[in-house]
Amino acid sequence: MFECPAAGNFEDVCDCRRFFQCNHEGAGPVAVPCAAGTVYNDDGVCNWDWAEDLNVVCAVVSTEELNVICGVVCTDDLNAS
Repeated sequence: MFECPAAGNFEDVCDCRRFFQCNHEGAGPVAVPCAAGTVYNDDGVCNWDWAEDLNVVCAVVSTEELNVICGVVCTDDLNAS
């Protein structure tokens, strides 16, 4: 499960269609979906998916590989944190 390292917005390593919003370090994160057709990018904003290099922005590995690489359990549920 993602833990807030500080206040701010942070990428979701499991799903580039959303990001985590944190109020302060140690706070419970809020999973925020990007608008349809957009992905969360390295600039910290949701941008049109056609304008992004999705091989860089989105993980191009399986969920199982992400679980091992990142040490997190990835889910398709946008409400999961």
